Amino acid sequence: MKHVFFLLFMLPLLANAQMASGGNTFLQHEPGVKWVQNMNWQEIKTQAKAQHKYIFVDCNATWCKPCKIMDKDVFPNDTIANLINNNFLAVKVQVDTSKNDDATTRNLYAAAREFERQYKVTGVPTFLFFSPDGEIVHKDAGAKKVGEFISLVQNALNPSMQNYTLIQDSRAGRIDYNLLPLVIKQFRELGDKDLAIEQARSYMKNYLEQLPENLFAAKSNQVFLIENQQMLTSQDRIYSLSKEKPALIDSVLYFFGAGIAGKIIKSITINENVVPPIELAKKSNLEPDWNEIREAVVQKVDSVKTADILLDAQLYWYATKKNWVKYSHYYFIRANQTDLTKISSKELQIFQLNTFAWDLFLYSHDKNHLEKALIWVDEAIKLKEQDDPGLLDTKANLLYKLGRKKQAIPIQEKAASLMKRQNSEIHIALEKMKRGLPTWEN
Repeated sequence: MKHVFFLLFMLPLLANAQMASGGNTFLQHEPGVKWVQNMNWQEIKTQAKAQHKYIFVDCNATWCKPCKIMDKDVFPNDTIANLINNNFLAVKVQVDTSKNDDATTRNLYAAAREFERQYKVTGVPTFLFFSPDGEIVHKDAGAKKVGEFISLVQNALNPSMQNYTLIQDSRAGRIDYNLLPLVIKQFRELGDKDLAIEQARSYMKNYLEQLPENLFAAKSNQVFLIENQQMLTSQDRIYSLSKEKPALIDSVLYFFGAGIAGKIIKSITINENVVPPIELAKKSNLEPDWNEIREAVVQKVDSVKTADILLDAQLYWYATKKNWVKYSHYYFIRANQTDLTKISSKELQIFQLNTFAWDLFLYSHDKNHLEKALIWVDEAIKLKEQDDPGLLDTKANLLYKLGRKKQAIPIQEKAASLMKRQNSEIHIALEKMKRGLPTWEN
């Protein structure tokens, strides 16, 4: 599986200040935004407070291409320069280090670490905005076009739109609840999950759960709960309503798929009764007590759903432990239990059959598993109604692992002939078959 790291791309803040002059305080001679020079974070805060200026911090990195685009196309813009220079002390904070870093960059190394920890700066560019007292009032992230950045600055100058300010208002019990879902979404997307969950639960308990049932069950409110389902517990109203009136929840959230009420209950059950014991087992390096987990789960869902939840947990556990014997055992059970007739698309049926067959090829050495996988891939080939290199590759590898080399190689040769690229994985597997080498790793 490939894990792709995405740089953040989102929103900012501002509020009111003016640039100072003289000495080496600013980088002069350059058009656009004037950046503070040769000062540490404490000195910047002291100057901002003395001059009653807000602070704009651009968190960046030497390797960050979007940051360089901002430097080239956005910060030199006259409108943006006027907005920033007339209202802020502008500070560049580099979150990585290099041997070429100048004194200004080195002076803010400590601040960079503090921002990463305290304000969850997990991607660049990230924009932080502070009041003249040095208190965070707004955060955003991601490269912006000129118009977008101007809009964000204008919004950030408005205390009623500053996300950290709104959070403080919420904690103090003084907030327009119509604004809070947007703020929660911002913090969730900005990577501050703890703050997002804290405020989502506050919004749910103090506002949503106080509404009459018809308003609580409104589409927008239920979508909000689904988007923040990580926070949900069996003590929440959505849980009891999903159990007592599943048809109501299913009708409101029909676009999430059939049986969403049951999925809500399943999700909460997993979070409360499966995840904690598995995390504890990880720390102690012991096998989870599957019987104990089963007994806890069956108190909330029926025996069929209990078996399904337990099977998912076992697959997850043995995959993380790379115990492929047990993993393939439970995977075989999962594959056999899957009702492909419920999949309406022929292409999805083919994909699922091939996935089951290929995964068993990769992880199982059980002859019964491999023979069944061969049946599945043959079904996929029949459904496809034309030669497909991927399906033929799966079949050939299964035959080869079962010891039927003479049958496997002609099929693999046919799969290779259908490939335009000559050094594909299919060609590599073919060479291994001819040389009598394993085409699997586990």
